[in-house]
Amino acid sequence: MKACYSCGAEWVEQEAPGFSVTCEKCGEFLHCCRNCRFHAPGQHNDCREPQADPVSDKDTRNLCEWFQFADRDAAGDSDHRGSAARAKLEALFGGPKPPAGTGGAGQAGLDEAGAERE
Repeated sequence: MKACYSCGAEWVEQEAPGFSVTCEKCGEFLHCCRNCRFHAPGQHNDCREPQADPVSDKDTRNLCEWFQFADRDAAGDSDHRGSAARAKLEALFGGPKPPAGTGGAGQAGLDEAGAERE
């Protein structure tokens, strides 16, 4: 489903939105990095398309010719793969661990310096 990154409103048109098209529900620009399938925070220029020019504001309209509307599994969730992977890890390892030194799992038998107690 192609949807606005901000509010999750579905984009039903066949064509990608024009440069100045805004979401009918929230008013955010639809032709922006956050709605693009190439948007990848953490990668060079936060983009998987190596030929794309750098865009400083990922939330507002841009003139990128490489834009392709991203398909999302859940409204407003472009990082569904990360969420699914995190859920699998939590199921496997029992969820997030408490910070060190709080007496959580794995801390039994250790003193404050982390050395084993006798």
